[in-house]
Amino acid sequence: MDPIPSIDRRRLREAGAVFSLVALIAAAELIQPVDHAMSNVEQLRAAAAHPGALRISSSLILLAAMVAPVAVFALTRLVPSRMAVCGAALGLAGAVGLAAIAVHQLVLLGLAETHTSSAGTVLASIDHAATPAILIPIFALPLALTLLVVGLYRATFISNAILAIGLTYTVTEFLPSSTGTAGEIVHHALGLIAFGAIAARMLTARAQPTASKVRAAKRPAVTTTT
Repeated sequence: MDPIPSIDRRRLREAGAVFSLVALIAAAELIQPVDHAMSNVEQLRAAAAHPGALRISSSLILLAAMVAPVAVFALTRLVPSRMAVCGAALGLAGAVGLAAIAVHQLVLLGLAETHTSSAGTVLASIDHAATPAILIPIFALPLALTLLVVGLYRATFISNAILAIGLTYTVTEFLPSSTGTAGEIVHHALGLIAFGAIAARMLTARAQPTASKVRAAKRPAVTTTT
């Protein structure tokens, strides 16, 4: 029987980052009192009624933005090289998108606490000016995770079941949802299952040769004559 592979610190850090990213996003979205389906006036009212929840949500999203690069680069080490490059670029853009969401929530909270009649107009102006610039980064992380899940499957790192669960989670990230609904709870549960399984596989899998090592191994040896 083969010995159980040892768990080094790098594997523990990378697997922890992968699971933490999904867990932080799930916690933030489940407790936040606002969602994109609300009008600006409704968002301001919800922020004023639940300031603590909004502060915690924005803090969790900021943490997710910090964890995202570590998690994404950990996954790129396990997928084909071309998919790794695209996944890394999209993942970094996604981290920027998470940070932008957190900042937007803090701005929303600040405007709600002013209790001025112009808060709705100011928020609408901010959304109008900022949305074109942050729209791509906001959707970049789900796209990166979709690409990386497919890459993990192509690298035979995950099973058909985890592929299906992971894609269901990442694809439904693009769909609008109402905060606190049963559908959103199921959605995040799928993410925790899929990326929890991926993180567990990262901890126990044997070391895989990197793409550069594979190419070097395939390169014919050069012999010299004297």
